[in-house]
Amino acid sequence: MGGYRKKLRKYFTNKMYHRRSKVETVNFVEKTKMGEELTGKKWWMKKKEQRLKDIAYNIYRYIRVSGKW
Repeated sequence: MGGYRKKLRKYFTNKMYHRRSKVETVNFVEKTKMGEELTGKKWWMKKKEQRLKDIAYNIYRYIRVSGKW
C-alpha cells in the first residue's frame, strides 16, 4: 500500500475512506469506456475535454440504470 493510502486510511474513518474506493472505481470504468488519453495541448483544453467525458459518462450511466434505451 502506498504512502498516501496509508495516510488516508489513518486519518479518515472507515466510511469516509471507502468513498475513495467508489471514486476510483468510477474513474476506472470511465477511462475504460471513454479512453484514457486527453488530446488537448493546453491544460484548460484538457480540463474541458475531461468535463465532457464526465458528462458523457453520467448520461451513459443514467440510460443504463433507468433502462430508457
